[in-house]
Amino acid sequence: MESQPTPILEETEKENKKSRPLRPKSCFIAWLAAGLLIIPWIGLFLGLNYFWFKNRERLNEYQNQLSILQTQISQNQANDKNRQQQLLQLQNLIEQKLSSNDNAILLANVSQLIQLAQYNLVYFHDADNALSALTLADQQLSTIISPDIRLENLHQLLTQYLTNLKNLPHIDLNAILAQLQSLKLQITQLPLLPISNAPLQPNSEVSTNNLPENKWARALKNSLDSFRQLIIIRRLNKPIEPLLPETEQQYLQHNLLLLLQQAQWALIHHEPSIYQSSLQEIQENLKGHFATNSLNTQTVLQNITQLKQINLQTPSLDLTPLLEAISIMKKTSSSTHATPVISANPKETS
Repeated sequence: MESQPTPILEETEKENKKSRPLRPKSCFIAWLAAGLLIIPWIGLFLGLNYFWFKNRERLNEYQNQLSILQTQISQNQANDKNRQQQLLQLQNLIEQKLSSNDNAILLANVSQLIQLAQYNLVYFHDADNALSALTLADQQLSTIISPDIRLENLHQLLTQYLTNLKNLPHIDLNAILAQLQSLKLQITQLPLLPISNAPLQPNSEVSTNNLPENKWARALKNSLDSFRQLIIIRRLNKPIEPLLPETEQQYLQHNLLLLLQQAQWALIHHEPSIYQSSLQEIQENLKGHFATNSLNTQTVLQNITQLKQINLQTPSLDLTPLLEAISIMKKTSSSTHATPVISANPKETS
């Protein structure tokens, strides 16, 4: 017996038959979608190629200009290196110039300080100020940087003068002037010598009266005057009366003050003879017109003797060799100093 197909299998076969003619439609749609996607890319590629071929000449020009710019940049870099080297040379030259100018300025300062010391020694005989000026000149000279041997010789010569000036006897002018100034105040307070005999005062009435007098009246007057001279009355509760009148006392004090001022002038201008003579005259006037037994007078006389022992005749130094050495150094340095020439590169690119 033949087997009959089941209804289920028949249904499946029918469905398969119905689905078979639908496959070519779905493939066509897929290929159509892919073509639509590819077409714009192809158009874009063709457009880019068109623009590339069209702008190819401009690109070549831009490349040529870029190469030219690169070569110019390399040349400018080389020129910059050359300019940097030239700037370094100029900086070195400027530093040399400045160092030489600084040395010249310092050497001029040293010369001026030595001249100031020479002026103080010759005209004022002031060793202290001269020593300070030479010390400052030595400091200025030590700051000069130069391999010149003449600077070392000059420095050694200056140190020798410094040692010689330190060994000289120094006079403290300020202290001596202050001591003389104090003597002025002390002299105005010194006591004068006491009265030994009272001076006779002429009678104004007798001198003015021209009438003749009797002989007995003159004899009586003379006897009374001689009797008055026999009796001397001293009062110890009052100060000692001066021997000179008040005007002459003032003249004496002014004379002593003028002599002290003269001694001060001689001390400042370094005149030993005038200084000694002024002090000697002051001492003689004090001994002749003032009370030497007073303590104030004795102290003033002692101060004057101490001032007389000061010797103003101190030896002086001649600093001319130092000034001559500095002037020779200036002349030789100015003549041998040459300025180097730096050649600039004439080739410049824009």
